[in-house]
Amino acid sequence: STTTTAKSSSQNIVKSGFGSGDNKSVNGKSRIQQKLVEFFFHQHKDLKEICEFVVDRALKKGLHELEEGILTERLKAIKFKSSDTDEASILPSIEQDMIPNCLEVVKSSVTNTIKQSLDALSVHTKPKKVKEIATTLAVTHAMKIGTTRALSLIKSS
Repeated sequence: STTTTAKSSSQNIVKSGFGSGDNKSVNGKSRIQQKLVEFFFHQHKDLKEICEFVVDRALKKGLHELEEGILTERLKAIKFKSSDTDEASILPSIEQDMIPNCLEVVKSSVTNTIKQSLDALSVHTKPKKVKEIATTLAVTHAMKIGTTRALSLIKSS
């Protein structure tokens, strides 16, 4: 079921961590970006913990919203595309058409949730620019993880 997929797909989100990764598969530019992320969160350890928590929650929420919206989108697309064709023959096309819209749903949800959560949970003495950077890094990290999981949800629904 897609509910089970959403739950299992978001269970190991935090394990990939900010700035951590397989250095063997990272090119030079990505390695520098990874080091900058690590340095930023080394300077702001409190924000790193908050971001890891918030990314996990934001992805769960975003994937849940996606899951609820997939069925509606799929039904609309089937009605639109299926005049004489059977559903099985148009599903791959519908999935491809849905992907950009679905990823935007997840990104929008994740961005809003992360921004609101970081504003509420982070120390109010942190400069606004530091919070903005943390938000951007958290959204980027969430979408790196969330894109794969969202595609999996789309195909399994």
